[in-house]
Amino acid sequence: MAERYLEIKFYFFILNLIAKFNYDINVLGIIEALCYLGNVDVVLIKRLIKQIRERDTMFTPVNAEVMFICKTLKVPVRYIKKHYGMSQCKQESNYKYAVEHPQIYNTMSIHKVLKDEEFEELKKFMITLDRIQKL
Repeated sequence: MAERYLEIKFYFFILNLIAKFNYDINVLGIIEALCYLGNVDVVLIKRLIKQIRERDTMFTPVNAEVMFICKTLKVPVRYIKKHYGMSQCKQESNYKYAVEHPQIYNTMSIHKVLKDEEFEELKKFMITLDRIQKL
């Protein structure tokens, strides 16, 4: 479950970064720089970004999935609001929906959806990002 959470964090980081710079193509330069700093496969990360921009249903998390994983991992409400854009009311309703509809677990990915190689590169990218944010 923690692996899928890392994928979700990457997904929202990329979405927020792209939106922050008005979908400017130069955002890829920032991503490439982060990849070079962390010795991450640039081509693979760009492929993941393409999946995110195209809203690939395999990789794109649904709100109930995000909330179920966040609540299970005890992610703070304020963090979820800031990074995932969900108010506390929306968080509670999504979590309640996930719990009340167990059949949704069949469609939710609480385990990582990426291949091992892709996930390892994503993990290295997120570690590099965390190092920079701690400066």
